[in-house]
Amino acid sequence: MTDVSDEVREKIKSEILEVEWEPLAEHHQREAVVVVSESLNLIDVAEAVIQDDVDQLKGWLKSVMVYKPAPDQVTQWSATHQKFLCVIVQPYVLVQIIPNLVTSSVH
Repeated sequence: MTDVSDEVREKIKSEILEVEWEPLAEHHQREAVVVVSESLNLIDVAEAVIQDDVDQLKGWLKSVMVYKPAPDQVTQWSATHQKFLCVIVQPYVLVQIIPNLVTSSVH
């Protein structure tokens, strides 16, 4: 017998995309974008939304580990072509910033 939670997690994992801010802007305009802290697992948050785990979600919101993006963040992300991992969990689009890695060349 397959664990339902494992099936849900695999489905979420298969739907995660890497995108820049531009395709997320439309979702942001309808206030659907929710940012997930880099310290959290995006799959865990998506699963909590799907399972309507209100207590867990409230805890993350209270500790600002899950939040709506601020206007200045949106402006910066658009200007810098910030990349995100994202997954749609109706009615939300959960996004997690992919850190910009600065590489230097050694001569």
